[in-house]
Amino acid sequence: MPNLVTHNDIVEIIKRRMEPTEPADTILRVLQENNGKRLDNRFNQKLQDATGDPHVRIVHQYGMVDIIWNEGHSSIVIAYTDGCPTIDAAKIKENNPAYFDARDKRNAERQELLTENPNGTYKYGTLFLRIASTINRFISAEADLRSMLAEDQLQIIEYSLKGLTE
Repeated sequence: MPNLVTHNDIVEIIKRRMEPTEPADTILRVLQENNGKRLDNRFNQKLQDATGDPHVRIVHQYGMVDIIWNEGHSSIVIAYTDGCPTIDAAKIKENNPAYFDARDKRNAERQELLTENPNGTYKYGTLFLRIASTINRFISAEADLRSMLAEDQLQIIEYSLKGLTE
């Protein structure tokens, strides 16, 4: 039987899902400080110095200008152009909600789940306990079902029975 899921496991999952604000916020700050200027490759050094990440850079590809980091797995769309766009920091923030406003909203919702009562317990602690208990019952039921399906006489209909749970 696997380890039981606990209240603390649910809390840790929520904490791990908090989205990092950096380097996106620092990139936006640099863009705001240079609002109205042309964004060309000379900004690469400014971005790298500000973020402390030598891999943050401006990329021109597919008719778009992006600032990328995290080995290209994360990017902020700057403009749809082949040239060097003029920085409009407010528009860039608005057009990239996943890295700014939507991220902040998701993090605030996660933080709300982690709110503590004056006695040090979590405001949603009872819910966390119910979730952990439900997951544990599911794990146990799944193990019981797998055990039953392993019986020789049921192997002939194993896949049909599994279909009832999907």
